[in-house]
Parts: sequence; C-alpha cells; structure tokens
Amino acid sequence: MNRRAVLAAAGALLLGACAPAREERSAAREPSPTVTPSATPTARPPTPAVARRTPIVAPLFFPPARLRIPRISVDARVQEVGLDAAGELVVPTNGDYVVWYGASAPPGLPGNSIFAGHVDWGGRLAVFARLKDLVAGDEIETIASDGAARRFAVRQTWTFAPSAAPLETIYGPTPRPTVTLITCGGVFDQRARDYSLRIIVRGELT
Repeated sequence: MNRRAVLAAAGALLLGACAPAREERSAAREPSPTVTPSATPTARPPTPAVARRTPIVAPLFFPPARLRIPRISVDARVQEVGLDAAGELVVPTNGDYVVWYGASAPPGLPGNSIFAGHVDWGGRLAVFARLKDLVAGDEIETIASDGAARRFAVRQTWTFAPSAAPLETIYGPTPRPTVTLITCGGVFDQRARDYSLRIIVRGELT
C-alpha cells in the first residue's frame, strides 16, 4: 500500500471511531442540565500568525563576468556555458568574449575554473590571440558578477596536439583555486578547419 492509501485508511478509521452509528444518535436522549448555562462568550479573533520568512542567503562566490590579462591587453566579457550534445565544451560564437564552463569551480574556490576563447575569428585576431605569450608570474584577473576581483598568477603553459591532450590534467580538479585558459595554436588546417595545437595556460590564486 502506498503512502497516500495508508493516510486515507487512517483518516477513515479516525472518523468512524469518533462518530456513533446513525441509529444510536437518533435514539439517544440529552440529559437535562442541572446548572443554568452561562452566556456563550464572544469568540476572540484568532491571534494572527507571525509570518515566517525563509532567509535569503547570498552565494559566497558569484560566476565570473569579466576576464582581464593585462600583459596581453585582454579585458573580455565572460559567458557561462555547458557541454554540447557530443559532450564537448561549447565554444564562443565570436572572437570578442570568453566562455566559462559553468560546471567547473567558480574562480577563487578550490578547484579548476575552465575558460576558453578563440585565437582568431572572421579574419581578425580574437581575444586569446596572444595567450601563448604569457609566462610564469603574469597576472590573470577574474571579476565576478558581484564585482569581486580575484587575481591569479600564471604557473604553467602547455602546448598539445588535440589528439594527445591529457584531458584529466586540463579539465580535472585541482586542490588549489586555479584557472585554466584554453585556445588554439599551431598551424591552421584548411581542410579540417582547425588548428594543429591547443595552448593551455594555468594560473593559481595569489
């Protein structure tokens, strides 16, 4: 028996136990009162219940809204994305902004916060055109949607062929607050419409 059926059966049992049979009610005689009943007091209006409000707790970390990299003159809008039908990270639809994988760690929390941007778009250089020029110690700054800024320092730069890229290293979790920036590099293959390499830059919170 499901929970709803159990509750219905319990309710019927309680009603039956509290109400006498119809024949017994019609034959029963009310006793004569020995004390004159006093006037029925006027019922007081019920005390209004105090409204309970569920406290609204603001999140500790908001999603990133902008990404700044002073050394290569990047100051770009960030758009949150997920995975496409093939299970791959959705890429930007133009070269002016950066995407942040929303299932990765928010910048500033322990874990790996993953960003991606194009190296060129529509015949011109795009937001991550100079990502390969970053070196250890260069600053990466994320600005959350609440205005909070968090600064990271470049620790490593890798270059991989797409087929040989260590996905667990790139996308996997990290113990420290980390940002991972991804773009294309190498030679552009006209037939495949893709670059031969992937450039990965990793920074840690300072």
